[in-house]
Amino acid sequence: MKDLGLITEGDKVNVLDAKKIQREKRRICAQTLNEREPYLKELTCIGLDGKTDKKVPILETKVHEEDGSKSVFKTTGKVHNLTFTVESGKD
Repeated sequence: MKDLGLITEGDKVNVLDAKKIQREKRRICAQTLNEREPYLKELTCIGLDGKTDKKVPILETKVHEEDGSKSVFKTTGKVHNLTFTVESGKD
């Protein structure tokens, strides 16, 4: 910013530090929350959380075409677990 001429020895208004950015983020978040608060009261929230377990034992059943017999094999594979949450903004 000094190379662009935005910061000079006499005028350091445009100097940024972590705290200045953090304060501005808080101010913008509070301002946005106040503007959107009437809409948020009627909000219905659906949350989704998921994870994948990689090495989980899985039983597979295979049917043989020749004689119709079944074989069960134990293998490992990925299993996808999902959790859904629903909340209403109404009390």
